[in-house]
Amino acid sequence: MIFDSHTHVHFPAYDKDRKEVIERAKKAGVKMITVGTQAASSEAAIKLAYEYPDDIWATVGFHPTHLAESWHHDPHEQAYANQEKFDIEKLRKLAQDPKVVAIGECGLDYYRLATSSKTQVTRNKELQKEVFL
Repeated sequence: MIFDSHTHVHFPAYDKDRKEVIERAKKAGVKMITVGTQAASSEAAIKLAYEYPDDIWATVGFHPTHLAESWHHDPHEQAYANQEKFDIEKLRKLAQDPKVVAIGECGLDYYRLATSSKTQVTRNKELQKEVFL
């Protein structure tokens, strides 16, 4: 058995072929964890995990780049360009679901900060640290 510990098969990027991708993985003996990047995508990950209870599990998280004032919308991650606010209580509640096996996306990610002002970069780094802790 192969276990892919970090997928995003619940993202809109897979809307057209999600079922086929999952079926190919199942036939190859691949189990997977689909990773939430904010509350909405964490909910979608959990929902998908219930659709494939023997093959998919979920994580709950909030990707650090979603905290930035200069937030980057990726339509392959979420169809709508609505920046979610970090809500620890909502994430804690989602994390209680039996299909949730880990916390993540989470951490520090400074990759996109170079496009921000120095003040925004400093503020965002501090916010990322606070949310991660």
